[in-house]
Amino acid sequence: MSSLLLVAGMVGWTTPASADSSPTLSIGNTSAPRSVSGGVDLYFTVTLSSPQASDVTFSYATADGTAKAGVDYLAASGTKTILAGAVTSKIEVKAYGVGPKHPEPGTARVNFTVTISDAVGATIVQATGTGTILEVPAISIGDASVVQSLTGPSDGGSKVSAYFTVSISPSIDKPVMVNYATADGTAVSKVDYKKADGSIEIPAGADFVDIQVQIKAANARHYVAGLETDNFTVSISTTTPNIYVTKAVGTGTISENVPPQAPQSPSATPGDPGSGSVTLTWSPPTDTGNSPIGSYSYATSEDGGNTFGAQQNVGDVTSTTASCPTGDSCVYEVYATNSYAEGPAATTAAVTGP
Repeated sequence: MSSLLLVAGMVGWTTPASADSSPTLSIGNTSAPRSVSGGVDLYFTVTLSSPQASDVTFSYATADGTAKAGVDYLAASGTKTILAGAVTSKIEVKAYGVGPKHPEPGTARVNFTVTISDAVGATIVQATGTGTILEVPAISIGDASVVQSLTGPSDGGSKVSAYFTVSISPSIDKPVMVNYATADGTAVSKVDYKKADGSIEIPAGADFVDIQVQIKAANARHYVAGLETDNFTVSISTTTPNIYVTKAVGTGTISENVPPQAPQSPSATPGDPGSGSVTLTWSPPTDTGNSPIGSYSYATSEDGGNTFGAQQNVGDVTSTTASCPTGDSCVYEVYATNSYAEGPAATTAAVTGP
């Protein structure tokens, strides 16, 4: 018998440890990002403080928090068993992905709870676990506006660029690959802008990346006849798994730059003369020379328009009181001035001072 016991010890036979006389049961928290397609499973781990000689059973049930059953996740309830000698069991709850149940990615993370109860063979010390459904990381492209340069390389090359910002929310701990391509609108590639397509990476942890599109200068290849706008688009997509695209197309607007020039003359009219004066009114010029009118001035002739006195600046107004002595034939010139130059005069008809 002694020999038999010695051999048994040599091959590793052991005496089973005694079971914990007061085992405890607890449930942990868990989280997972919502899936772009299909669903995702959240696993809650229920842990026994020590292995037991007999099975331990318990009941469980989900409950809404900010996440709603049937919209964000599939409600679940039932009974689980931790087998003798084991210390954990998993509770599986399915969260809906972006689709018919949840058509848009969440703008914020949502949560629900799983509560365990009615344990047999252990005492529950942590009854509730929180499941957090993380928002789907989403990318979007913004719009861009740029004023076309007046000068550039002799071949009509680029002088300025439009920058389209591709943003991701929330940022994630891995790089996201973004594919992009331009397409003509009223703006035409090779004439208004340089066609661009390719891929760009949003680095891990970053919030955005810019896509650069070069804009052709306004020169011999793009004659500018007036202030106009043209547009084109940049479309994005991604091959990085579980990334949602909320805005896939950005619009680029090109304003065709026209150099400022002198404004046209305003339209001026003298009123009926009063005692030694006349009310002079005018309308702004129809063409301001691509620059806002900053001020107006007028000059007075008291001899029917043969000679005019010095100009009087009256600021940014459209009427003033001008002198007109009794018996004189008064004619007035009105000028508009923008940031570039003073425009030609508008000459009124003659009025006679009373």
